[in-house]
Amino acid sequence: MKVAVLQSNYIPWKGYFDIIHDVDLFIFYDDVQFTKNDWRNRNLIKKNNGSARITILVGKDVNRQICEKGDRFFVS
Repeated sequence: MKVAVLQSNYIPWKGYFDIIHDVDLFIFYDDVQFTKNDWRNRNLIKKNNGSARITILVGKDVNRQICEKGDRFFVS
């Protein structure tokens, strides 16, 4: 049995979905410290004239676990 354990990301990269596809059991590891200004709440997207960083606002209290922020934008 293949198992993968990853933290939630906002707009995950293609490889994230490849991992989910290739395993028998996928586990969101989201009961760990939330990291602000990281891939937990922002990402870089392509535009016709370059790229842009998009960010989901999560508030100033970063002393929470990922799953406590999850009701805003994660599937877990």
